[in-house]
Amino acid sequence: MRSKKGLEVSGFIDLEQTFRESRFKMSQHYVNWPAIFEGKAKLMPQAHHLSFFDWNKNRILINDSDNFQVFAEGAHSLLMMHRGDHKILCVNAGCHCSHTRNATRSTFTSSIYGQCIFFDHVVRRFN
Repeated sequence: MRSKKGLEVSGFIDLEQTFRESRFKMSQHYVNWPAIFEGKAKLMPQAHHLSFFDWNKNRILINDSDNFQVFAEGAHSLLMMHRGDHKILCVNAGCHCSHTRNATRSTFTSSIYGQCIFFDHVVRRFN
């Protein structure tokens, strides 16, 4: 995504949590999904999402969600552990570690958002 000034902003968003929180308009992190799906609004990564990269300000923020614990791990760049089944997901495209098998990675090109990557993790069990 690009900010209003045309500078790149990117991040990782826990879609399940965002969908759940958006049921309540009074929610602190409300996202108007109907407007996004209708093309009237854009989904913009925010500082409260799993990760937030503001390349202009060289600012990187990572946050845990209800579903994932996020941590930076050297060569892997960013790892996310699902809180339900404790599987670790590696989001680094160039990494070939065992954690990359814990999610299906699908890449899409969008005229609005640029490159979008979806990670689909099937929860196998809850601890």
